[in-house]
Amino acid sequence: GRAGFGGLIRNDIGEWMHGFSGSCGHASNLLAELYAILKGLQLAWGLGYRTINLESDSKSAIDLILEDDNNF
Repeated sequence: GRAGFGGLIRNDIGEWMHGFSGSCGHASNLLAELYAILKGLQLAWGLGYRTINLESDSKSAIDLILEDDNNF
């Protein structure tokens, strides 16, 4: 079905700095999670952040990213 995504960027003491959200059309939950991670990293990079700690509530998305044999 239709899927949305969102996330936030916090500073090193956990304070909210930036938020983002959007729609990724018809997508699975996993694809929406991966899209949120991509958009969050793109936003952080665009804002000049170079040291990033990524957190996600999707173990499947993180496992896919960390997998040794992937196409990322």
